[in-house]
Amino acid sequence: MQETSERRRFPRHPCTGAVEILQQGRHCLSGTVTDISCLGCYIETLHPLTVGALAQIRMNLLGIVLDINAMTVSVTPMFGMAMEFIAVSEAQENTLKQIIARATAEKASPAMPQAEGSQRQQQTFEITEGSGTDIAASGFYSAATTVGERLH
Repeated sequence: MQETSERRRFPRHPCTGAVEILQQGRHCLSGTVTDISCLGCYIETLHPLTVGALAQIRMNLLGIVLDINAMTVSVTPMFGMAMEFIAVSEAQENTLKQIIARATAEKASPAMPQAEGSQRQQQTFEITEGSGTDIAASGFYSAATTVGERLH
């Protein structure tokens, strides 16, 4: 059997953002976008729409707001739904590209960036009675000064 990701025309990009679902211009429900692609997105919500339902969705992802029309293409009851974007304008397509670029950049950037070519340095300390002040002096968290006292 072929992997799901291999069957997709465009890759999904993990992201998190608020979404408001409107039908006929009225608020219908809210949810959370968990991934996005050029063709659609997945929305977690307790009350997904039925397959084939048309809606207008307003997403706020990574600081970018996108209003776009979509159709429900699959549903997981009590969990969420996959939405396919329809009638996408050039402006909406450009906004989607911005969102995907930010999602990709956020995924690629490490939590603690390091200079190119730098390596992590490991330091080992032996904690003995009275050594807490030596640890604090070496630049570790100041609460470490009490470690030696707690070993008594």
